[in-house]
Amino acid sequence: MGGRGEGGECAAALPGQDGMLAEMAQAIRRNELIMHYQPKIRLDTREVVGFEALVRWQHGRKGLIGPYHFVPAVESSPLLAAFTDKTIELALGQCALWQARGHFLKIAINISARMLEDDEFVPRLLRQLAFYEVPAARISLELTETALLVNLAKGQAMVHQLRDHGVSLSIDDFGAGYTSFTYLREFMVPEIKLDCAFVTDLEVNRFNASLVRSLAMFCEALGADFVAEGVERRDDWPTLLGLGCRIAQGYSIARPMAGEDVLPWLREWAKPALALPA
Repeated sequence: MGGRGEGGECAAALPGQDGMLAEMAQAIRRNELIMHYQPKIRLDTREVVGFEALVRWQHGRKGLIGPYHFVPAVESSPLLAAFTDKTIELALGQCALWQARGHFLKIAINISARMLEDDEFVPRLLRQLAFYEVPAARISLELTETALLVNLAKGQAMVHQLRDHGVSLSIDDFGAGYTSFTYLREFMVPEIKLDCAFVTDLEVNRFNASLVRSLAMFCEALGADFVAEGVERRDDWPTLLGLGCRIAQGYSIARPMAGEDVLPWLREWAKPALALPA
């Protein structure tokens, strides 16, 4: 839940956990949480297939604070449900604004493993979708692979419940945990995102390259999209394509951006000279 930090975000020390959570409760009420959006593209066609919504805290005194400074504490606190509902509200509100301008973009939203234990989470999500008039098929929820294994039965039940309502689930940061291919097959999620640690040094790191190739073949057999995260160099695009990975996200495409910057970015990206790798 959250996303990688951005250059220029505040890294100043926040108060102790109790103080920070008290400030976060106020931040939720004061609408200090904002979302940035990072695109995912098909490497072979340069088609934009969606955006990941990444939360930031626009702190009144400390400026823009990245998620790694507050999300871990929120995840283990009673604020989690309110925090999650707020991030979903922000993402769906932005999606509705894009819809009104004729852009029907798919958004991925990160959620915590603990939300699998909340029986009211799916009903609340469905009410939010109805309120913003965003089709369920236009969003996906991202969970880390370890999140699904924390409570396998609950994870499977929620995956099926979400699927029944048209909401898809994505496994994020694959490779950082211990999920077996057997579990992936059982969950039948439509998207698997490879942890950015395995996208580096593909031309010389045989293990990373073999993992990418094997997972690409596995996803193809499942009919699932396979996404490489943290693709920071355009030089890696042909290598990923050669290994069977056709979708990527990372700084070589774009950094996370404010919602109002997405449509101008899309117009620029559509220009052929800018869409081609250097």
